Amino acid sequence: MGVDFTNARVDGKSAQVAVCASPTYTMYFAREHKGHEGVRGTPAETHCGTLVHDHDATFHNYGARHQGCLAHVLRYLKDSMNNEPNLTWNKEMHGLLQNMIRAANEARAKGCRNLGSDVVSGFEARYTEVLVKARGEYEYEPPSDYYKNGYNLYKRLGKYKDSHLLFLYDLGVPADNNRCGRKHFTHNHPPVWLELPGGVNCNVLDDVDQCFLPGPFTSLIIGSIISIPLTYNITSQGGFVDDSDPTICGYQKKLQ
Repeated sequence: MGVDFTNARVDGKSAQVAVCASPTYTMYFAREHKGHEGVRGTPAETHCGTLVHDHDATFHNYGARHQGCLAHVLRYLKDSMNNEPNLTWNKEMHGLLQNMIRAANEARAKGCRNLGSDVVSGFEARYTEVLVKARGEYEYEPPSDYYKNGYNLYKRLGKYKDSHLLFLYDLGVPADNNRCGRKHFTHNHPPVWLELPGGVNCNVLDDVDQCFLPGPFTSLIIGSIISIPLTYNITSQGGFVDDSDPTICGYQKKLQ
């Protein structure tokens, strides 16, 4: 299951939205804060399987196994490459992770359940070599006060090595958390479950994509039930869906 927190506006106020997404369903929970308080009452709190998420350490307290989102890691590595051009570890790790993801995708497409011990061992050994190189480069050229993100990334990749490489051992685990990502929900997404402030729930089914504006506007949040009519906000770039939309009006009637 993919889990994530994203910023949103609920009735004009800033909020955190906990997103829990499986291949079948997606659930949104409006919360005032992230962390354990935000996880409480969501499926992530009691999930006994694998959680796929970003580097928010909170999620490591839940679930049985963890896969770090490599889409995030690849972006962070690109950022390090742009801000630390004299280093080489970031470029090597970026290429290595891309090769890992490609190998996993190709094996999955062939119906394989794993990559094979020799392939995984080779990738893991190379991963360790690149981290050793990163340590040496930062010892020679310490991170500046202006930019420490690359160094912090190197430390996370070492500390949570098993979590970043789980997808190599189990091809049923995705290498990224795009299931919870914003672009995932624009079209042909699974059903969405929305929890409104006040404890009221709404199951929004197949035609929910009609509520989305074209482009990057993706995450649908329902406002407080004490607001009549209900306000629908889109989290990305402050966009919104007008409440005169007939699809939304239908959901308003259903909720009222």
